[in-house]
Amino acid sequence: VGGQYWKSYKSHRNFVRVEAMCQNSPKCFLLSEVDYNYKKFNKLSKVIVGESSWRVDAIGDGGKAYGPAQFHLPTFNNFKAQANLGNLDYKNWQDQLKLFVWAMNNGKQNHWTVYRNLYN
Repeated sequence: VGGQYWKSYKSHRNFVRVEAMCQNSPKCFLLSEVDYNYKKFNKLSKVIVGESSWRVDAIGDGGKAYGPAQFHLPTFNNFKAQANLGNLDYKNWQDQLKLFVWAMNNGKQNHWTVYRNLYN
């Protein structure tokens, strides 16, 4: 769901149903985190594909990186503190994507090799 069709929803019940579906879909969840901005979603989605192929339990960098955004635990904790989002859980894929969006919006893009390879 997106674009003008999304914005035309008049029923709160439909909005709640779509939001509930997004809680179980990493792609839909990321789309909701970028406020249904498809240009931004497509850009960030390419990074997630390169990092984890959307696997929510992906392990990389010799066991140092975890989740769809492939955060290293120290980086996750550092960004979480900078974002004042102390309640985020490293092993929770929704929290990883929330922090990933925050990082992308706050000048932290070059922490991801895939981002550097795609956009620098």
